[in-house]
Amino acid sequence: MKLPEIVGQTYGGGAQVGLDGIAYRNCTFKAGCRVIYRGGPSRVERCAVEPGCVWDFQDNAAFVLTLLSDLGFRVTPPGHMEPLGSLQS
Repeated sequence: MKLPEIVGQTYGGGAQVGLDGIAYRNCTFKAGCRVIYRGGPSRVERCAVEPGCVWDFQDNAAFVLTLLSDLGFRVTPPGHMEPLGSLQS
């Protein structure tokens, strides 16, 4: 599925950015911006995410995060990602 693209944009404090249905490339999400993801198709490639950028997971995206947490996966903010291990039985 080809998504509409946004390339090279900078989103500063106070900006609200919806990820669903859009491919972001080479963008910058600065401290104070709010990134909203509801679980739809999206791409975020080669983008910079500054500490203090607020991530708001809603609808299906929130359900997936809850499920991953229930399964023992650790979900951390961008820049602090740890490799996901395989599930232990």
